[in-house]
Amino acid sequence: MNYLILASSPYSHILPLKALADQLNKRPDTSLYCMSIEKNKNMIENFGMKFIAYPQGITPVSTNRVDMDKVVKRTNELWNKGEIEAGYEYFIDKDIESLYDITANQIQDLEKIIQELNIDILIRDAIDKFGHYLAKKLQLPLLGYITHNLYSKQFFESEPEYFYPIFLNALIGNRNKNISPSFYRSYWKKCSEIHEKHGREIGPFPLAPFHQFDPLTELTIIFSTDFLQPRRSLYAERNYLMVYPDIQIREIEKIPNDLKEFIEINEKIIYISSGSITTQSIKYYKNFISSLTSKGDYSLVVSVGKLFYKILKKYIEDESLIEKVYISEWIPQRYVLSHSSLFITSGGQNSILESIYYEVPMLITPMTSEQRINGIIAERIGVAYTTYNFRTDTISTAKMINTLLTKQEIKKNLKTFSDEYKSHINNFKKLDQYLDNIEYYGKRKF
Repeated sequence: MNYLILASSPYSHILPLKALADQLNKRPDTSLYCMSIEKNKNMIENFGMKFIAYPQGITPVSTNRVDMDKVVKRTNELWNKGEIEAGYEYFIDKDIESLYDITANQIQDLEKIIQELNIDILIRDAIDKFGHYLAKKLQLPLLGYITHNLYSKQFFESEPEYFYPIFLNALIGNRNKNISPSFYRSYWKKCSEIHEKHGREIGPFPLAPFHQFDPLTELTIIFSTDFLQPRRSLYAERNYLMVYPDIQIREIEKIPNDLKEFIEINEKIIYISSGSITTQSIKYYKNFISSLTSKGDYSLVVSVGKLFYKILKKYIEDESLIEKVYISEWIPQRYVLSHSSLFITSGGQNSILESIYYEVPMLITPMTSEQRINGIIAERIGVAYTTYNFRTDTISTAKMINTLLTKQEIKKNLKTFSDEYKSHINNFKKLDQYLDNIEYYGKRKF
């Protein structure tokens, strides 16, 4: 069988595929191809897959049709006039429109590759825009996978007036108070209608609402854990395979000598990192650095990326904090987590998994829709606090940090989940049974 994985571009979306590749390559007469961008070529080939570059012009994650800076400006204008629902309706329409940068030529290029390689089965990342259309047109079986928790329509609709305000960042500026419950109850339907409109007017086909959060395939592989994935997201009539990402297969980190010395001298470490793709503001970092170094005996390791590194390094030097704060554009995260007492993170899936693995409590300060939901899940299982949540009682960030550092129940929860993670053995029986019995649209069985 010839398999083609339509993968995404971020490192965190490629890394979990090793477990899947290992299993597929055990099957007889398997040729496994993976389509991604050039920077992932070595990793993909090291994982036992044949690398195929996306044809020119295709970016796995792209929103190039709309100038989102102008959209945000117009949205804020509406909000400032008190037209909150109108602002959201405008933003949602434009945000969905931005996804429709798919061209007929791109589809033809992908079809040509699939036919030339004689592909039998397509496998798609949830972020992929082409898989469903190509599988249907070319009459190919389709598997889907997701590299974080699966958040389905069923999940959001179970508590629409709770999850949608969080997803839409409606707690900021008390926007939620000016949005009617009916807006949230009809939100999915509204998104479906907008996708149908743009799929019809711009083409070449409509995407599913929130397509990046649920692959919508009969068998879906979820690269997460049983204790993080909400059960309410999973449909009874569909098949799911949970695959725990292997922390230990990741590249051996190079540890800078000055970082190693800093951690040896400062035994109590708080690690701050807001991700590698997007980052928090200068004010965010300065506030944490100032408040956490002014009291207590904890030292900080801070990952800031290139954008703010020089500015924040000068700030630390000017404030005479060089002995208390280690700052760098890049931090070997697993090494630092293995020596940390607290992780202040934006709440990406990879960071949450690694933090639990090393039994480090988290303060989650999310930036994206997915991270806001991730933070809620992590707080619900008792391993984190999130700064973005509905709460009946007011709790300050300082109190959250103190609780995370001292509460024994949180440490116990982390130990329980970490032990489960480390002892878990992935079972691919469900995948093998599915592949053994899948029918090729009645043409043949394999």
